[in-house]
Amino acid sequence: MMLILAAFLAAILWIIVGGLLYLSPSVKRMYTRAAKSAAVKKWSNSGHFMIAQFASVFIQCFLFAWVYSVVKVSLSVDPFFQALSFGAIIAGVKIIPRTMKMWVHTTYPGSLLFLEFVNSAIASFGVAAIFVILV
Repeated sequence: MMLILAAFLAAILWIIVGGLLYLSPSVKRMYTRAAKSAAVKKWSNSGHFMIAQFASVFIQCFLFAWVYSVVKVSLSVDPFFQALSFGAIIAGVKIIPRTMKMWVHTTYPGSLLFLEFVNSAIASFGVAAIFVILV
């Protein structure tokens, strides 16, 4: 049950971190310009987008919470370094490979790819901190 709660709170944090970045006027302008690209999916219904976004983030966070529960015994005893280590693990197995694959295999705009990399890396460490506290 604690894994579900941790995953739910981590998913909310991930969405909030993303929302804060994407609400920035300069980032909004970048996305508006990039929306013309065929590589950027257009959602006609923002409600469906938010449901799909939260569901995918929740599933990832649940899986990462489970992985954290298994590997936490091998991480540092210090909570700060546990969060730092597990945030780096999330970035290493999710963020970096995803970014590299999109960069190599798609025409997704590089500026947006960079923003999403930075945003996801920041969120990874916040998610790791939630797991250290709750799992």
